[in-house]
Amino acid sequence: MTLSMTLAGQGYSTACPGGQIKSPNYPHNYDDNLNLHWRLTAPTDQRIILNFTKLPALECCCDFLKIYAGSTADHEPIATYCSDKEETLIASPGNALFVTFSSDETVSDSGFSATYFCLDCNKYLTNPTGEISSPLYPDNYINDASCSWLIEVPEGKQILLTFVRLELECDSDKVEIYDGKDDGADLIVDLCTYPSENAVLSSSNTLYVTFTSDSSTTFPGFLATYTEYTCGDVLTDSSGSFTSPNYPGNYYSNLNCEWTIRVEENCIVVLNVIYVDTECEWDELKAYDGSNSDCSLLGSFCDNYPQTVQSTSNTMYLTFNPDDSGVGRGFQVLYSTKCPTVSPPVTNVYPKIGTHPKIGTHPKIGILPKIGSIVHKLIDFKKSLLFHKK
Repeated sequence: MTLSMTLAGQGYSTACPGGQIKSPNYPHNYDDNLNLHWRLTAPTDQRIILNFTKLPALECCCDFLKIYAGSTADHEPIATYCSDKEETLIASPGNALFVTFSSDETVSDSGFSATYFCLDCNKYLTNPTGEISSPLYPDNYINDASCSWLIEVPEGKQILLTFVRLELECDSDKVEIYDGKDDGADLIVDLCTYPSENAVLSSSNTLYVTFTSDSSTTFPGFLATYTEYTCGDVLTDSSGSFTSPNYPGNYYSNLNCEWTIRVEENCIVVLNVIYVDTECEWDELKAYDGSNSDCSLLGSFCDNYPQTVQSTSNTMYLTFNPDDSGVGRGFQVLYSTKCPTVSPPVTNVYPKIGTHPKIGTHPKIGILPKIGSIVHKLIDFKKSLLFHKK
């Protein structure tokens, strides 16, 4: 990528992104009877920005600085300077500029100084996060701009584009956002002022953004950040909560959200929908009795709350897939775990058979006194009593 230059008949080249051109002897007075030219060219898909940091107080009859679109002076100049001005910026309509400077033998001046750089206005972005902006932001963008950005993240991700600033001429300058790889994809929105939520979400892993301006008034333009986006989670705590993206603000269109709640084995999930405001039929929150959407549907929620549903196992699966039409504030849900009650073991407070006293001991079964001996014992006892009475 080079930018070539011819100076006073002697050519040399310098690499983009830029450099400097100035009148001979700058900042001292230039010579008389000069006839100089600079040819600036960039790659075909880029433009040249020429920024004059100092312009001469030239004699408009005789000394001129002229800028032409293209690589020659065959056409009318797009700018002519013969008076002292402050900073002036020129953007090439195409990929080339031709600059001429001429002086006569009368009064001379300190001349001019300018910097230039190549403007790459079409980019392919694959980082997980980044930013895009109008040319020269935060300064006013250039006239006749035509810029594009293709943002691509890994499969399974979405792209969330958030506008930090957006200030355009609404009659003819705009940002267009397409849900795909080029401007043949579905147009999500065209903007000259902030979208309702300052953000746009792709439905897949690619997003194509364009910016165009006409040849009239310019403004500071726009700055936007992007990030790869995933909606949903796997929740394994015994209780918790989650909400729709951007809650309590409006949720985004084109969301692909999935939550899996998995609690302790032999327990069930109790889901409590405490608030929901979505577009019924199209943007419902759905809960399934299992690990995917093939399982039985427990409930669909769009404006009916509060409401509680329970799974029959330890897993519940939820989806939220709003379309690209209306949006609402979304939802807030709580979940908890319900486990079966287990009774404590029963403790027998009575002695077990055969222990304390053991059957056969104290006195042992089998050594009890014989019945006859008991009778003799009783007779002897009575005789003893009679003897003592006497």
